[in-house]
Amino acid sequence: MNAFCILFTDTYNNSDSKISELSGRRTLASIPFGARYRLIDFMLSALVGASVSDIGIITKSNYGSLMDHIGSGKNWDLDRKNGGLKVLTPFANDTIALNDNQFDILRSVHGYIDSMLEEYCIIADANLVVNLDFKDMFAKHIANGADLTVLCRDALEKPGDMELKMDETGKVNDIMMHTGGSDAEKTVALNVFLLKKSLLCDLIDWGMTYGWKDFGKDVISKKFTELNIFGYKHDGYCELIDSLEIYLKSNLEMLDRETRAEIFKPDQPILTRIKDSVPTKYGDDAEVSNSYIADGCTINGKVENSIIFRNVKVEKGACIKNSIVMQNTIVEENASLNCVIADKNARIRGNKTLSGCDTLPLIINKGKIV
Repeated sequence: MNAFCILFTDTYNNSDSKISELSGRRTLASIPFGARYRLIDFMLSALVGASVSDIGIITKSNYGSLMDHIGSGKNWDLDRKNGGLKVLTPFANDTIALNDNQFDILRSVHGYIDSMLEEYCIIADANLVVNLDFKDMFAKHIANGADLTVLCRDALEKPGDMELKMDETGKVNDIMMHTGGSDAEKTVALNVFLLKKSLLCDLIDWGMTYGWKDFGKDVISKKFTELNIFGYKHDGYCELIDSLEIYLKSNLEMLDRETRAEIFKPDQPILTRIKDSVPTKYGDDAEVSNSYIADGCTINGKVENSIIFRNVKVEKGACIKNSIVMQNTIVEENASLNCVIADKNARIRGNKTLSGCDTLPLIINKGKIV
């Protein structure tokens, strides 16, 4: 596939603020997911599966955990002499503010874009849980004679979503911006775009001239009558992680066999950083049902309908339900968790009862003792 990628690890449409309890100390893309992955793994794996080997990762702050996770890119076969993975930090320039828009950021990495030899560019956010076939997207982009192809899905609308009105060929002929939710599914645009590098450079110039801020919404809303813009609808599992409610929901959906089969395909694997851990140890008092438990854990309590990351300790009498417990967390004797998201290195004291609900999970911050 003759394309390179610009991958945003943080979003610029307030998604970060809606999940700030988890993204406050790390980039949105490096939030842990599914007991062993990070959100960025899904987009990186899709790109590598489509033979996209030049990937520029744009990040703004708190990217220590991201750098630790991706390293040289070896686990994705991106540690190369020429091309491979490159971290782009436009915010190292003190003329770029932390809240600047995507066009300012793209302009600041214009040198990287100019240096790419590929004819096409993919622009994407890294907070999608999806197993995406970029090869098929590229083939349809060419067949349609499209100037811009945008990833979309059928979903219940949320405030800020952009609904695409498409004809039978998939060409976008109208859009609708929504300020409220909807009880009916609509075709909603996602922040993944495919276009020629030359057009991208023109759009950056237009955006800077006219004060555009959001690449997707501004380009599609202001250019759909001038450009051949097509939607590429993904019909499989796809979730945009932009709130704590969606984060909890999508993690727990990985417990469903059919959902797992859509995401974790043998011929299109989701790659991640490899960590060698000892097997999980289950004590005589352990009770586990419908849960995903990573390596290195010690389970002596009850775990039900939950996601447990590496090296978690669940002591005797403890009960965990409908929750996510991240790496190196300790749940002491007779503690009870329900609809809780416990970040890394937390400690829940014995005999504590902590409960949220599916629409408003309780958060235990990284390293917190409760």
